[in-house]
Amino acid sequence: MGKQEEDRRHTYVQLTEQGKSLFLKTMESFSSESHDTLQSTLPLKSLYGKYPEFSEVATVVRHIYGEDFTDQFNTLTLEEEPTPLISASSSPRIAPQ
Repeated sequence: MGKQEEDRRHTYVQLTEQGKSLFLKTMESFSSESHDTLQSTLPLKSLYGKYPEFSEVATVVRHIYGEDFTDQFNTLTLEEEPTPLISASSSPRIAPQ
């Protein structure tokens, strides 16, 4: 997650052993070619020279998949297995206004 350009504060993160393990597993399985969210930000990076802020991406995801989908991340803990709200074969839906 990027910081805003005018924010000059330093951010440090210290991972637990469980966090390190999770981070390494994530990096091993990550493929930018198959990551739809990353791919969808590339035109903005090309146009503006930087990736969108996390809050901007979160707003787009919330609009496409709905609040039920994004709200589950506010209460998710590492001990829980997330319950999929959409199947891998279903297409995104536009959230009702």
